Amino acid sequence: MTSAVHDGPTEPRRVDLFNEYHFSSFAAQEVPITVIPRFAMEKVESMNGASYGPFSPNYPVEVPLWLALYVRQTDSCKVQLPSYLRKDYLQKVLERERSNERSFERLPFYFFEIAKCLLQSTSHASTSSATEEGEVRRLVRDLQHIRQRKLQDSMAVLEGEGSPMTIPGIKLTNIISTELHYLRSTFAVVLTQAAAMDSIRHQTQRLPTVSTAAVSTPSTATRRTRDTFEATPDGGEEVGASPEVGPAPSVTDTMTTDTTLTAAQPPPKKRRTLRQ
Repeated sequence: MTSAVHDGPTEPRRVDLFNEYHFSSFAAQEVPITVIPRFAMEKVESMNGASYGPFSPNYPVEVPLWLALYVRQTDSCKVQLPSYLRKDYLQKVLERERSNERSFERLPFYFFEIAKCLLQSTSHASTSSATEEGEVRRLVRDLQHIRQRKLQDSMAVLEGEGSPMTIPGIKLTNIISTELHYLRSTFAVVLTQAAAMDSIRHQTQRLPTVSTAAVSTPSTATRRTRDTFEATPDGGEEVGASPEVGPAPSVTDTMTTDTTLTAAQPPPKKRRTLRQ
């Protein structure tokens, strides 16, 4: 879904209002997150049949991400970072990602969407938690850069080794939501071009070959029957019956014919003048 935005007298530019990244962030709101409430409340039943609570001060409870973010805005709870967003865990994952350039580490499908929502700075965070979240934010950013570089290297291998004859395979195990959207916008274009080149190659192979024996030359052109057509010296053909050709007239016959025509003609009349 796009919308036109006018930048003065220039042409309008297209701005994405809702795309795959926004949908992933919306879908990630249902991921369960643990919070430590500072209030007491009985179990709450929602219209869709789900229930949340009961809530008691300092007792952890699991709620959807959207509810945890909303309650945190009121400074009524503390959100616990999930285990995959802990500093020690991220350091180990980052080390394995750097040591293995051919594969990806297993992460939750909405890992980067959840990290973005939970690691946003809030005015209610303490100094110690803010420092830890800053370190976690840096590790998440480094992890994202490394995995994206691996995807780009995979596409470089495809563009370098790929040809109309063969399309090399690459390993994309443990790809998560954000990386899938990146692949759809870039990697699919490369595959489409490679498939088009392969299709052209197969069409070229199916074309019939032309035999050189069927091509006529001036040396092979021969005179055929007079009632049909005859071959010309340059290999062309004249359609139709060939007229009978007699012997060429001699010089004596030509002179006799001219004398006969002259004798048969009457003498020219003389014009009368005024003197006569």
